[in-house]
Amino acid sequence: MPPYYLPASHAQDDDEPRIFSYIVDNSIDAILTTDATFQIVYANEACKKLVGQDIVGQPLSAIWFGEDLPLLNQITEWAGASSFFSAARLGGFREVLDRFPAVKIISVEAANWDREVAYNITRDLLRINPPGALDVIWAASSEMALGALAAVKQARRQNEVRIFSNDVTPESVERIRAGELVAETHHGFAEWGWYGAKFAIMHALGHPVPASFDIRPRTVYRQNVDSFYPTLSLEPIDWDMLKAERKLPERIVIGWIQMGDTGVYRTATEYFQKAAQDAMQHGLNVNIVTRSPFTPEDLSGQIAIIEDYIAEGVDAIALSTIAIDDVKLALRKALNAGIAVIVVNQLEPIEGVDVTSYIGFENLVAGKVSGYAVANWLGGPGILRNEEAATEASECLDIHWWQNVYREIEPDQSTVAGRVAIIEGIPGSWRGENRLNTVDGTTIHADSITYPIYDQASRFRGLIASFRDATQRKRAEAYLTRALDKELQLNRMRELFVTNMSHEIRTPLSIINLSVEAIRRYGSRMTDESRDRKLDQIVDQVNHMVRLLDKMLSIRAVESGKVTMIAESIDLQAVCRSLADEIQISAPNHRIECTYHGVSRQVILDRNLLLQVIVNLLSNAVKFSPNGGTIGVQVNGGDDAATIVVQDFGIGIPAHELELIFENFYRASNVGSIGGAGLGLAMVRDALALHGGSIHVDSLVGAGSTFSVRLPYLKAPPSAVTSPE
Repeated sequence: MPPYYLPASHAQDDDEPRIFSYIVDNSIDAILTTDATFQIVYANEACKKLVGQDIVGQPLSAIWFGEDLPLLNQITEWAGASSFFSAARLGGFREVLDRFPAVKIISVEAANWDREVAYNITRDLLRINPPGALDVIWAASSEMALGALAAVKQARRQNEVRIFSNDVTPESVERIRAGELVAETHHGFAEWGWYGAKFAIMHALGHPVPASFDIRPRTVYRQNVDSFYPTLSLEPIDWDMLKAERKLPERIVIGWIQMGDTGVYRTATEYFQKAAQDAMQHGLNVNIVTRSPFTPEDLSGQIAIIEDYIAEGVDAIALSTIAIDDVKLALRKALNAGIAVIVVNQLEPIEGVDVTSYIGFENLVAGKVSGYAVANWLGGPGILRNEEAATEASECLDIHWWQNVYREIEPDQSTVAGRVAIIEGIPGSWRGENRLNTVDGTTIHADSITYPIYDQASRFRGLIASFRDATQRKRAEAYLTRALDKELQLNRMRELFVTNMSHEIRTPLSIINLSVEAIRRYGSRMTDESRDRKLDQIVDQVNHMVRLLDKMLSIRAVESGKVTMIAESIDLQAVCRSLADEIQISAPNHRIECTYHGVSRQVILDRNLLLQVIVNLLSNAVKFSPNGGTIGVQVNGGDDAATIVVQDFGIGIPAHELELIFENFYRASNVGSIGGAGLGLAMVRDALALHGGSIHVDSLVGAGSTFSVRLPYLKAPPSAVTSPE
């Protein structure tokens, strides 16, 4: 049996349990099991060592890290609820096949209703079971059957391994017509919508609604497929009788929750709409509102839809659900609000909720119908091949009649032989990462695999969870992530460097080249004044490149930890005024206004770092205010730090780039033709980092920028201080 089923009991002298126990207890993986209430009933030595204590008797949630509990809740909810549909159906299937000992169930797999999962499971089944070892795959839904069919066809074994299914959808019907699927059990998805709409309208008109409506499962073969698709013949609804002597509401609204975009739910939605259109033709204003959660497992989405329908005051809510506490509470709210709740796809009552009406089938019966179909195809008594019985679409075949017929016929064990693999909707394993709490309060990263456990009757019995300490791996991943981020940053810096420096160096070199060429060609005819202007241009451009190289070397020195800080007593106001006056001379179209507060005393700072901060901020304020205007400088001297604010009313910085402008060589996207290498703010960043300071920027494109700097005073007396490596 697969690992998610409990093994059969063993004799006392059987060594297998002891061998298995030895392997588990000595595994390097931490392994635990729970009971159906998710209390830990067993933990191996590796598990006890991992969390630092014996956790037997504690709830599984006790060792899970708090932020990971939503994942655990999802696992436990679906593990406990998954057998709601599966248990009775598998029980009925086995009950039939048990009457034919020559038919062997060789595997029961879990595909969680998913086509791709069923495809992968079937691929593995075919690999394990070579030709001649497998005859039938029975899948509990069309989605899983179609996935299995794709794998069988890819392996070119479709003539040997035949596929049966437990649902009927338009897509699967086409496969039946083509002979690729042998048969399917019809569960009445059209009836969900047809009778769901009927009962909802009956409730809105004040009629008593049947507590349950049994859709008898039927087997669909190639011979009778037209009785089900494309148009299913359903019992007409007598709307005139329902309307008689009733005050008709202005509008009847039915909120339908379509749980997935599969043929099953699309068919149900189609027939909800058909019933509504039929009612409208008889003078009833019926509106079907259809909404879907993000996924069928999206419990919060289901609850949100139910609560939306309650808030909108619909007359009825119809859905396919399972026994999950959160959904039950939402349904109870609907009933308390006087809204009918119609549950399709089941007849089994949901404990704790007085549902208005159930529309569905007994899963035990569905399993028996499927079991009869498989046994019949393998060479059984042949009752299901009776054309008259199989094609009687207007009559729901009575399973009790079928059972009585089979009781009267002795199975021919010599002709009924075959090997069957079952693909059910119960979930398989969950693989993921989570965190565990240890006894000493630390948190461990763990790779985990969790399996639900079911007994032979498909009843949920608990979980098996296997954990492997992933703390070292997570640290290695974090290190590699940081290294990758650094490499990406270096690549980005290289690209910015090439882009900016090609401009910043090419322009002065071009000017130098033109000036030298002019002197070489026309020097003899130039006046002394003209020649001196050309030479001054050359000197200016050379100095520009020298300053550019100095900036790059300065940044490199900071990054390598080779900057020496000189703490000295400084007149902060005098230094700031001197720099502002110096920059004002080179910016005649701007007016630099300085204000000072609390800076009458001397403070201990590094003069060079202070100059880097002020010069670069003021130069940028001038450069990025190309239309001139006022540049504001506020200098405030506090008890332990100075605050310097530089404000301009220039082009501003895009909001999404504010965190990037301090990177080496980065230039904002709106600078246009304004020159620069993207190093000024990087130098400000480095200077403040060395000084233990900080910077904050507020900016609005087209309105200007404000840079606020906090520069802590150095505590040391005037002396040399080397930056830490």
